Parts: sequence; C-alpha cells; structure tokens
Amino acid sequence: MIKNKKKICLIGLGNIGYYHLYSILKKVKSSKILVVDKSKKNFLKINKKFSSKYLKKRSINLTFLKEVNFSNNIFDLVILATTSDVRLTIIKKIIKKNMIKNILVEKIAASSLAEYRDIQKIFYKKKIRNYINFPRREYKVYRYIRNKINSSSDEIICITNIGINWNLASNIFHLVDLMYFLNNKKKIYLKINKLENKLFSSPRRSFHELKGKIIFQDQNKGVLICEDLAFKKNTKLFSSQPIIIETKKYIFQVYENMHRLIIIEKTSGNIKSKIFKTPLQSVLTYKFMKKIFNRTIGLPDFKESYSNHKLLFNTFADHKKKNIKGNLKFKIT
Repeated sequence: MIKNKKKICLIGLGNIGYYHLYSILKKVKSSKILVVDKSKKNFLKINKKFSSKYLKKRSINLTFLKEVNFSNNIFDLVILATTSDVRLTIIKKIIKKNMIKNILVEKIAASSLAEYRDIQKIFYKKKIRNYINFPRREYKVYRYIRNKINSSSDEIICITNIGINWNLASNIFHLVDLMYFLNNKKKIYLKINKLENKLFSSPRRSFHELKGKIIFQDQNKGVLICEDLAFKKNTKLFSSQPIIIETKKYIFQVYENMHRLIIIEKTSGNIKSKIFKTPLQSVLTYKFMKKIFNRTIGLPDFKESYSNHKLLFNTFADHKKKNIKGNLKFKIT
C-alpha cells in the first residue's frame, strides 16, 4: 500500500502508457493523476473500465490534458511513455514550471546519444531520481538466475535470443541491459555485426527497425547473440522461443510467455523445471511505484545505463553510415 496522497503525471497514453495507467488505477488510492496525450481515445477507454464511482470511492482525482501546458505542480512521479523523439522536449517543458521528485522513462530513453546526455544533465542538475524501464531486472526468474550464478562462482558463457519480427533495434536495449545485470555490470562491447544492409518499417509509424544477427561480448568473454530471422525464407520457429542463458555450470532456458524456467546442470545432466511469473506492465507499474517511493527499485538510472545506450547508439549509427545508402534518418523507439 502506498501511503500519503501522491501526485502522478503520465505522459503518453499509447499501448504501454495505457497499461501503466491501468496498473495504477487498479491498485492506487488517494492520488491525483494527470494524463497527457494528443489523443483522448485510450483515456475514454480507461474511463469505461474505471467508472467515476470507482474513482470517487478510492479518492482518485483523474485529469486529462492534450498538451504539456501545466504549471506549479510538485509531482511525486512522472512516467514518460512517449516515443523517444520527443522525450527531451517534453522533459524541458515540464521542469520549466514544475518540480519532479521521481521519473520513470520508457526505453529507448532518448532518440540519440546527444539527447540522452542532455536529459542526463537535466536530471543531475534538478536532482531528479530517474529510472529507465528495463523490467527484467525486477523479474524473479532473472534475479534467481543471477543469484544462482553469483552463489556458485559461475560465469556466463552465452545469452541467446533468436526470434522472428521481434523488433531487434528497439528491444535489443532490453537484452543488453539484461546481460549487464546478470554479469554484475561488466562492460559490454560489439563483437560481430551481421545486420541486414537495409532499414525495415517499425510497427510504430515513421520509425525503423533492423533485422539480422548481432553479437556482443563482455569483459569476461561472455557473449550475447541476438538474431531476427524474419528476412530468411521458410524459417520455422515456435511462437514462444526461450531466452537461453548458458554458464559454465548450467543452461537456463527462460520461457517468459509460458512462465517457465528449465535448468540443465551440465555435470550431472539433471533437468529441473520451475514456474516463475513474468508479469505484464499492467501489473508491474504499481509495484514499481511502491519501490520507487521506498527507494528499493532495481531499475537502472541514466548514469548507470549510459555506457550501454552509447554502445547501441554508436553501433547502429556506424552500421547505417557504412552499410545503408541514402540520407534517410534512422529513427528507433
């Protein structure tokens, strides 16, 4: 239970923003919530699920605006769930006339490394506690694997994620952060780039994606292999592919959609199966809020995540410069 009345601002009510708001309204009490989005479509949708009677009973004040044109607020938490290209502009607008105690930013945290640095400077100057939403750090299954590796003086050999149309350019930020988390924050480098020499359309309008294969390596020679096979003809994969984490002692197969972990002990060949819930954002946001207010959240801030964002921004910029013709700006979110 979150104690004391909180003032929350959610900016961006698209797909992920909708689930942030759903999670908050389902659990929170005695709060003022300001929602900002250009479209009122999802706000009307959420109002059908949570009636005015429900909100009144829980002492929730829910307000909607189309623009960031408010002032004189002290927000306990701002959730920024817009596309990456407007993040810096929105942050500048908010802090001009408002105070922010905590902010949760969706990945990708900015549209470029330069904008990432600018945002980081603002948070430092204004003393805003900031977090990037890499939720796997809070999944019990990955905390279990991390503890298992640490407690047995084990080391990661390889993390593999292979799938079809999983939006590699955008979602690889999650996987690089997962490797960084599991390997106790050892620096990660690019090893092999076998990405396709063209840009693909992203599910989000006016943004792009990359397909192909890319491999990263950490300081201990552990590797992260990520591959999107959509460009290959007649490729057959199950709809739920595991994230495979191989260490010197174990092979962990994480089936997130099935909430299952398979553990293979290399020496004995023993196989164990465990059930771990991998909650959706519609469940996670309220839990994250509680941990943010208690300062126990395990999500990285801009300072911690800088080297990984720099690695990926530079890798993609270099790939486009060397391999993709034309002046089209590569935009990911």
